[in-house]
This record gives sequence, structure tokens and C-alpha cells, in this order.
Amino acid sequence: MALPSSLYDSLIVIAISIVIFVVGILIGKALGWATRNLLEKVGINDWIERFAIGRAIAKSGFKPSDFFGRVTSWIVYASTVVLSLYSTTSFLNLVEASFILKEILVVYIGGFVKAFVVIIIGFLLVDSFVGYLYKAPEIESELEFIGPVAEYLRILLYIVTVVFALEQGGIEVAFLSSMLIPIMWGITIMMVIIILSRSISKHFRKEGNGEKS
Repeated sequence: MALPSSLYDSLIVIAISIVIFVVGILIGKALGWATRNLLEKVGINDWIERFAIGRAIAKSGFKPSDFFGRVTSWIVYASTVVLSLYSTTSFLNLVEASFILKEILVVYIGGFVKAFVVIIIGFLLVDSFVGYLYKAPEIESELEFIGPVAEYLRILLYIVTVVFALEQGGIEVAFLSSMLIPIMWGITIMMVIIILSRSISKHFRKEGNGEKS
């Protein structure tokens, strides 16, 4: 393993890493600020809060624009730390450490970005679809029964979206199958019980109204 032969070389390595770190932090702050202000100007706060994911973000104490701005900043901060360490290990010819840091940057941080984008877009599409089910005029009379089905579909599609997002992020999700199967069966059984109980209740209400009349 070849190390820098002089103190001068070591100082250069440290200086480059510090410069990368400082510049990255400044870029992260700037991008976070730009993201937050851009989203506020396009009116994303009011728009996204019409969806379940937007309301969840609001309940956590953040405006959606602030939330996405913070996520942007922290992604850049994490990338900056890894890049600064990667530059140091590269100059020091620490091959194994450089490889690990590169894998963290490309696979884990890059994978997180892909998964995050897919989850946000996927959840918005799911909420739009479920919202359409509730608002469709042809099923308004059966809303008592459509409600449980719609929420069942929402949960199911959420799970599918998360699994797909993790796959796109490069994370192995095969082990989730054995965990998700009993969960989905449990949710399905609960949905059937709810629908049956509401159907029976509606039937008895109709009979009761018939006897009164």
C-alpha cells in the first residue's frame, strides 16, 4: 500500500477533502432552499395535502415544500461526506475503502433517491386512483361497501409500490415475500369480515324498516 511520501502530499489530500466537504454543504443548503422555494411558488403545499401522503407529511410538523427541501439537502450532505472520504482514500490508495465508499454512494445513496422518488410518485398515483373510486357517481350509492374495498386496494397498492421502489433502489426484496403473504391474508380476511358485517347490518335495517312501514 503506497502512502503519500511527504507531509506536503498529506496536506493536499486533507485540503481537497475539506474543500469537497465545504462546497458540498453549501450546495446542499442552496439546493434545499431552491427546492423549498420552487415548490412553494408552484403551490405544491395545497395540492399535495389533498392526498394521504401530503396529509401525513403535514401531521409530522412539516410543510411538504419544507420536507422535500430538507430531504434534498440531506441527500447532498450524505453524498458530500462520502465523496470527501472517497477522495481521501483514493489519494491514499486505500483500494478497499475506496470501493466501499463508492458502493455506498452509488448503490445506497443512489438507491435511496430512486426508491424515494418512486414511492412519492407511486403513492400519489394510488391516492388519485382510490380518490376516483370514492368520487365515481356510479358507486356513490354503494359507498358503504366500496369504502373497505378502496382502503384495501390502497394498502395493497402501497405495499406493491414500496416493494417495487426497493427493487428499483437495488435492494433485495425476495425475503419480504414470506413476511407479506400472512399480512395480506390478514388484511383480506379483515376486509371480508367488514363487508359481511355491513351487508348483514344493512339487511336487518331494511327488514326493520319494512316491518315499521
